[in-house]
Amino acid sequence: MRIAVLDLGTNTFNLLIADILPNGSIRKVFNEKLAPKLGLGGINNQIIVPEAFERGLHSLEIQKQIILTYKPDNVFIFGTSALRNAKNADDFVSTVRNELDLEIHIITGEREAELIYHGNKLAFDWGENIVLIVDIGGGSIEFILADNKHIVWKQSFEIGVSRLLQMFNPKSPFTKEDVTRIEAYVDSKLKPLYEAFTKYPATLLIGSSGAFDTYRDMIVAENVLIKTDLPSFVINYETFEPLKNKIINLSQQELVKVEGMDAMRVDMIGIAAIFVDFIMRKLSLHTIIQSNYSLKEGVIDSIIRNDL
Repeated sequence: MRIAVLDLGTNTFNLLIADILPNGSIRKVFNEKLAPKLGLGGINNQIIVPEAFERGLHSLEIQKQIILTYKPDNVFIFGTSALRNAKNADDFVSTVRNELDLEIHIITGEREAELIYHGNKLAFDWGENIVLIVDIGGGSIEFILADNKHIVWKQSFEIGVSRLLQMFNPKSPFTKEDVTRIEAYVDSKLKPLYEAFTKYPATLLIGSSGAFDTYRDMIVAENVLIKTDLPSFVINYETFEPLKNKIINLSQQELVKVEGMDAMRVDMIGIAAIFVDFIMRKLSLHTIIQSNYSLKEGVIDSIIRNDL
């Protein structure tokens, strides 16, 4: 059975087409993203501005043609933070339905966290220990505390990097004042996480796709490591901290030229790095397991488990 999954994020629209094989395993046949930046210009005012609305439609036009080429048996399209909160989300959903014959399902932050958990379980077996899974989106950031059998705590926070970028408008490169303001704001929003972490302490941070993929690519390039297709990659804090410092001390014009940097993420990768660095120090975590998998893979795993 062939499945197409579209994750309509606040910054990127992520498309995965995969075959579910008779033995229950997954074979990816197409995986690509576009960056319409649906939340740009309006996410903190709960609106999809006209330019972003049109970019979103155009991205979906392109991705629909790709989907048709691969002839999937089913197509699942999920909207997350930008569409959860936008006052004109219904207009976007109905326009997509009427013009493109595609049906978008807007999911809650809690459901998003569940799907992220199941996706990451496919990338890395962390055994019976509790880990902290972090998925950094443009609109929201999901935190999941879980062992390899079940979630013990989860929450979606509306403090994604696009929100922070538009709220703080940091300089390029970042100033010390920019970093201090961003960290203080994040800290003020995460009390539920701190309370849960006290009850369920984790030893590892699993970084779910997105910015973490870019950190992996930059580290591999800088250290001239062999690229692999493995779905996970270990990043120690001793490696991440200098990378974060490098990212925030370069202008965007300089950063986009760095090998391994994803041009789609150049405007928000610094805020994500500040965020990850802060969380690791705050919770005394020393190791990131970068995971290529996230919501899309979680959707396919849920189909296999008859839980969608």
